[in-house]
Amino acid sequence: MTSEQRTQVRKSLSEGYRGELTMQMDGRPLPLEAVVDVSSVGIGVITAEDIRSGSLVEVSYRFETINIDMSGVVVWTRRQDGVDDAKNPKILFAVGVSLTGPTLLYALL
Repeated sequence: MTSEQRTQVRKSLSEGYRGELTMQMDGRPLPLEAVVDVSSVGIGVITAEDIRSGSLVEVSYRFETINIDMSGVVVWTRRQDGVDDAKNPKILFAVGVSLTGPTLLYALL
């Protein structure tokens, strides 16, 4: 396991958030299972895809009249333990994305 390298304050989104957050890679949508947390410089998500570190992604946030598009780079990916369910087998991955326009993400807060 690697040590925590993020120093910015993160906001957990376990209770949900307003609006819709989507991610794309190479023009193709990435299915997001959950948004874990956000900070001033990044976002943590859960997805069904194993995305390689260094991959470039586009992150979009939409809420009422707010439309924000950001670019980012995947800085880490880790398979989630304990997410397989015998009734509905599913392998998920936790993904950390560093954003290039970070302060815009605070619209989620």
